[in-house]
Amino acid sequence: MNVAYSLPSPSSHAAPCALTIGNFDGVHTGHQTLLKKTVQLGQQEAQKPAVFSFSNHPSTILKPGQPVLSLCTLEHKLRLLEAAGIEQLFLIPFTKELSCLSAEQFLRNLHAGIHFSNLILGYDAQLGKDRQGDRIAVETLSRQIGFQVFYLPEHAIDGEPVSSTRIRRHIQKGELDKASKLLGRPYSIYARVKKGAGRGKALGIHTANLSVEGLCLPPLGVYAVQLVHNGCSYPAVANLGIAPTFGTNKAPLLEVHVWDQELELYGELVEVLFHTYLRPEKQFETPEQLKAQIQQDIFQAQILLARKDKGE
Repeated sequence: MNVAYSLPSPSSHAAPCALTIGNFDGVHTGHQTLLKKTVQLGQQEAQKPAVFSFSNHPSTILKPGQPVLSLCTLEHKLRLLEAAGIEQLFLIPFTKELSCLSAEQFLRNLHAGIHFSNLILGYDAQLGKDRQGDRIAVETLSRQIGFQVFYLPEHAIDGEPVSSTRIRRHIQKGELDKASKLLGRPYSIYARVKKGAGRGKALGIHTANLSVEGLCLPPLGVYAVQLVHNGCSYPAVANLGIAPTFGTNKAPLLEVHVWDQELELYGELVEVLFHTYLRPEKQFETPEQLKAQIQQDIFQAQILLARKDKGE
């Protein structure tokens, strides 16, 4: 997948493409229907399927004091878009200037740079300043500017529309099976392993540490998980929290321990799939007590993950 971080300069020589627009936070099943239609139209008309999206959530500009918590990291979003068959991604920062454009200004600027001949949108998509570019307005503009627009029907599961808001609610309640159903994939965190404080190593328990800043998170605590790296899956136990025994973390961190393995993962992208909640995070009086509890967590996780492998 080719990623452009700015719009191309206006050109009459650019090849037309099939385009869809959105933030695509989580790339959930509703998004997947848009992406599938975009790929299908692209194949039918020998055009590249393309996405116009943002490198930051619009709420960081529109509501800076209350930004929306993301369902996935930017690296995860790119990976999922590519897996869906998207060949061209325009990943643009959402800015105050962009938020002030009318639907007409936005679409004319977009069409001048991208030259899309087909635009695929969700049933409730609204473009431009104050979301004034509703279906009637966009269909009128499509005839004026010269492209076809397709609005897809509402995508619902269990009688309710699939939305990022609904998924966030399930994740925060710890209802990860429900969230996974709406995501169309197991709930996971995909991020780059960062350097930790070395506490796990001092205890003889090596951990891969992932920043979860800005993400919508399930309840803090200890989970049985699977860590996936370079196509290999490893059973593991993870602590999602602030490490209260040491009292140094102010923001939550995901610390993943793969037992019986010493993987060199610093700087690598890994995916952590959450399986079962084991216990809440708690403070221990000594590091030795924490180490003993981690051994119990590992034993419990081994049993649960073995049952999962057997399909129980």
